[in-house]
Formats: sequence, structure tokens, C-alpha cells
Amino acid sequence: MMQMGYGMGAGWLAVTLVVLGALGLIAAVTVAIVRETTGVRRPGGAERVLAERFARGEIDQEEYESRLRILRS
Repeated sequence: MMQMGYGMGAGWLAVTLVVLGALGLIAAVTVAIVRETTGVRRPGGAERVLAERFARGEIDQEEYESRLRILRS
């Protein structure tokens, strides 16, 4: 029974959706920050360029391995 116009209408659904949306947004921002600050390697980076130079014969195997160790350290 409703008392003085207050009841459990669609307001609870709206509040729940807003809270879930806010939590999802916070989670997405947190993941983005962690990925940016931890230095996650992206495809197409320096290692790929180094491998391409080695494949074209621009650098020899010794230089390739030396530079690869430096990149990974």
C-alpha cells in the first residue's frame, strides 16, 4: 500500500542503473590508467621495427639481439 505518494516505483530501477553505470565508468577509467602507467607493449612498436630492419638486412644478428635486450630491459 502506498503511503503519502511514496512507493517502490521505477525510481529504484533508475537509481540502480545509474549506480551500475557509475561503477562501470570507474572500472573503465581504472583499467585505462593501469594500462598507460604499466607500459603495456603495443603491437607495432619498437620490437617490430627492429625485426623489420633485421629482416631487410640493415642490421646484423649481433646488433639485433643487443638492441632487443635493451628494449626488453
